[in-house]
Amino acid sequence: LSRKTLDSFYELRRKEVRERTRYLYEQGRKQSPVKVGDQLFLTMMNLTMNMLWGGSVKAEEMESVGTEFKGVISEITRLLSEPNVSDFFPWLARFDLQGLVKRMGVCARELDAVLDRAIEQMKPLRGRDDDEVKDLARLSYRLVTE
Repeated sequence: LSRKTLDSFYELRRKEVRERTRYLYEQGRKQSPVKVGDQLFLTMMNLTMNMLWGGSVKAEEMESVGTEFKGVISEITRLLSEPNVSDFFPWLARFDLQGLVKRMGVCARELDAVLDRAIEQMKPLRGRDDDEVKDLARLSYRLVTE
């Protein structure tokens, strides 16, 4: 992303940070425990999704999408960090002795499902005449439909 593009999302970033700060403040007043790492991840996820999907992902679905996305990414990270016998003995790779390829395939399908849901939300916008593609989702949708 260029500086100009990032600057165009200033209000979006500001709004998201204010909402998260307000939430943390309210939780602090209630003296409720808060997982700060989860809140930071959710904030970054919301910002990223809003930039990619042009703000089209509904707010009520954002937390579930973020939680699901975090779970998939955590599992992918865990699988990538797991030692693989096939790395040391390449001729064993075709047997997938540890089942890493199979589990990574499951994660890939889950990630595709999350992203497909977001692209499906873009379908109502297909009637718009947008000569200038404004976000990744519209570009993806345009490529799929052409």
